[in-house]
Amino acid sequence: TSVVGRIGPELFAAEHARARRKPPENLDSWECTMRALFLTSRLSEEDSGEALMLLGRAIATDPANAQALGLKAWTLIWRAAQGWHDKGSAIAEAALLSTRALDSDETEPWAWMGRGMEDVLMRRTAPASAAFTRAVDLNPNFALAYGMLGLTHAFAGEADRAITFIDQASRLSPRELFHGAFAQQYAFAHFAAGNYALSLECAKRAHQLRPGHAYPLLIAASCAGHLGDSVSAATLLATLKSVAPAISTDWFEENTPFVRAEDRRRLIEGLACVDFA
Repeated sequence: TSVVGRIGPELFAAEHARARRKPPENLDSWECTMRALFLTSRLSEEDSGEALMLLGRAIATDPANAQALGLKAWTLIWRAAQGWHDKGSAIAEAALLSTRALDSDETEPWAWMGRGMEDVLMRRTAPASAAFTRAVDLNPNFALAYGMLGLTHAFAGEADRAITFIDQASRLSPRELFHGAFAQQYAFAHFAAGNYALSLECAKRAHQLRPGHAYPLLIAASCAGHLGDSVSAATLLATLKSVAPAISTDWFEENTPFVRAEDRRRLIEGLACVDFA
């Protein structure tokens, strides 16, 4: 398990490097999928958008490519969670894609990842947990699936269970392609536990690894506010507004995957020391 966790990211990187040497029009479905997986793992707006185009080509070339179908569903929902894609259209398309993926091959872990991601955004803890658990059962070395299990429990307010799964993800693959996601998952989990100092530390780390995302800055600003550091909270919030100018308490209440109203309320209460409307 340790060996697989360490060489897996290297294999994906090698596949991506090989695919990059070919003109886009000559890529087959597998190569498009590998290239898209690498791009999605960079967790940026531009790269994930390019990944969607490649996944569209992969699916057009092979309509039964369950990995491409599931990865496209996951990526659409992830982009919607960042505010980079319309939520309603992302959910509708992802639902169709994940169903097609599972119909094509229900033993493909990414098919379950796509289904679980949709459930997370819809605040459906039990089916999300079941989907990510199925992905882990199918591939016990799938670090991101463990991380997503942790994230699901963090959003449900189950901090201890969340941290257990994220710890497992980090141990499995310390060089995971999606390693930037783990810091953010820890931030959500520690926030759910009310451990604002640790959550702030993890959120800042997530921002360093993947700048340009709203949630690390939002979590960090709220935690700084809860800790009484209004200066840091204001600075973090200013950066947040430069990244996501349209974000507001109304947007957050509607879109955050935190299941419990009390957790959504705590996140906003941490911003009370600064102007956040």
